[in-house]
Amino acid sequence: MSSSSIVRSAGLPHEGQSVKFVLDGRDVVMDGKYVDRSFRSRWSGYDRDRVTAWRPADVSDSLSSTRSLAI
Repeated sequence: MSSSSIVRSAGLPHEGQSVKFVLDGRDVVMDGKYVDRSFRSRWSGYDRDRVTAWRPADVSDSLSSTRSLAI
């Protein structure tokens, strides 16, 4: 696992933190924030149980798939 990736069992982001995350059953990385105990994209919010992996959004590399999150 990449040191810049965090699996949900390792902890959750800080309130208001910008993150990149992947939903269960999908292979697309989404941008958003962790707000009110959920992961929020531009259009919707997702319960943390649906998120399989997340990482801080400020990590400086290109994310185009879940392979970058090393799930």
